[in-house]
Amino acid sequence: MSPTDTNNRRTDGIAREAERREITGIPTTTWYVLQGQGLAPKSVRLGERSVGWLRAELFAWVEDRSAERIVAKPRVRP
Repeated sequence: MSPTDTNNRRTDGIAREAERREITGIPTTTWYVLQGQGLAPKSVRLGERSVGWLRAELFAWVEDRSAERIVAKPRVRP
């Protein structure tokens, strides 16, 4: 049986671009910018012209963003 998260999503294996976009909600170009800045999980090369992402890293990244949002202090406008 495959590992799943609390929403019964598979957390093992590799996600291709469409699934990565579904999991994170981040458009492709923005995702690559975040990756380049070291702010998003790096891709895994699968072949000469294909990449994927570890599902576990994607779900952890989303959870981390959610946790940051919860503990972030609201901005006070001058």
